[in-house]
Amino acid sequence: MKWKCPKCGREFGRQGQDHYCGKAPETIDEYIAAQDETVQPRLREVHEILRTAIPDAEERISWSMPTYWKGKNVWGAFGLPVFLFFSIIPHV
Repeated sequence: MKWKCPKCGREFGRQGQDHYCGKAPETIDEYIAAQDETVQPRLREVHEILRTAIPDAEERISWSMPTYWKGKNVWGAFGLPVFLFFSIIPHV
């Protein structure tokens, strides 16, 4: 049975599906600002760690979640709690 968000009207296969109603964030800072205030400090901390670790990676929003791009997505975080995924980048 499909679930329909009462705010935006989008339909999902799972009851209470987490999603963005309306316009998705365009920057990682916008993404963090849209999260619950209790997790924003931790997200900012992870964001700064990754900026330091991979300073030449491009920051992007992909599938409405923050990513760092270096030829491919090398990091992403989404939802609550914070989930991380990594890709291996071969050094040439």
